[in-house]
Amino acid sequence: MFLDGRTPQDWDQMAAESVRFLRDRAALERTTNYSELNATLQRRAGQGPFDLDLDSERAAMGHLLGLWSTRNSR
Repeated sequence: MFLDGRTPQDWDQMAAESVRFLRDRAALERTTNYSELNATLQRRAGQGPFDLDLDSERAAMGHLLGLWSTRNSR
């Protein structure tokens, strides 16, 4: 599993906050981007931000969105 220095519980918390954030955006009919999601996760989940200048950190954000997609396609 892709952990990127974070615990499985960290990933679960970030995935849950991502779901809340993206649902809020959808309800407002607003788009978003990685930077806005990153800032929201830092604030809501208390996680260190992803460094989106690094390929590995963008991959970690992609992994997080994959978790979100998997959990919400059921």
